[in-house]
Amino acid sequence: MQIDFNVIADKREAFDLAFQLASLGYKTIVGWKTDDQGLTLHWCKRDDEKALNLFPSKLDWRQASEMAWLWLNGLTKDEFHKIAPRNTYTGGDGDTVRGFKIHSNRGDYSVSLSIEPRWIYYGK
Repeated sequence: MQIDFNVIADKREAFDLAFQLASLGYKTIVGWKTDDQGLTLHWCKRDDEKALNLFPSKLDWRQASEMAWLWLNGLTKDEFHKIAPRNTYTGGDGDTVRGFKIHSNRGDYSVSLSIEPRWIYYGK
């Protein structure tokens, strides 16, 4: 089964739903890596994947979601700004909150989920 998606939100329910969708057909997450875009979790390890950090034990979607949620909310203000510079839009009355973008990455032999910090603008 292949489901490709992007989720942009700020609520934990949407965060967990993205993990559930990504896990359809795949039971456990085996590793992770970070870069200047955020955190990426992997369901499979390819032999050519050098930068992947393996978990000491495989995680199910609930455990991986909890770990990623803690990572996202543990970012300092400076770390969050470095990955997701604040939107400079000032054309309206509204509020900007810390949020995230989650997107699936599916290849022939791999499945991963990328979590990127994002500023979410809510207009009034």
